[in-house]
Amino acid sequence: MRKAIIILLALVATTGWAQKKVWDNVVTGHTNVPDIKVTKVAIYDDRTEVFLHLEMPQQTTGESVPLATKPTLTADGKTYAVKGATVISLTEPYIIPAGGKVDFSLIFEPIPENTYLINVAEPNLWSITNVHDADSQPTGIADTYWRNETTGDWLVGFAKQHPDGEERCLYADAQRRYYYPHRQDKKWPAPDCHRK
Repeated sequence: MRKAIIILLALVATTGWAQKKVWDNVVTGHTNVPDIKVTKVAIYDDRTEVFLHLEMPQQTTGESVPLATKPTLTADGKTYAVKGATVISLTEPYIIPAGGKVDFSLIFEPIPENTYLINVAEPNLWSITNVHDADSQPTGIADTYWRNETTGDWLVGFAKQHPDGEERCLYADAQRRYYYPHRQDKKWPAPDCHRK
């Protein structure tokens, strides 16, 4: 009887939890909050899990922040609903721990296994765009980024539009110099270009 229960538990544990695809070497495009980074994306049959790392300044220890209450994942023009989270709550603000660092994950509806690029956001708070596996081959010039393979710094990046739908600016280089695409003089720097 005990052996049958162990076999049954092993089958239940592996059914529905098998990973179809994992992006361990994640790169991203633009983010409006550099304190949150995507570290891994796991695509399963029944869900997509986005692993994130939060690193806040030491002086924020003990503060309450609405880290993720209604997060969204978009891919190929479709929005996938959030199903849950690990470590944090979707219904209560998060208390920043001592040291200001936390690893958590957001769980969404499953995306197709052949998805190349996703965007993750908490509307009106933070967004991380053009999240993809560094080992994947880009398609087209839009949503393509060039990196210095030695330093990992971005050299230049193009995006069709800002996540909120407006064309705002292009990320130019590792020094975070931005410019307004509609301005003729391309004046450097334009620090408010990436913010509303």
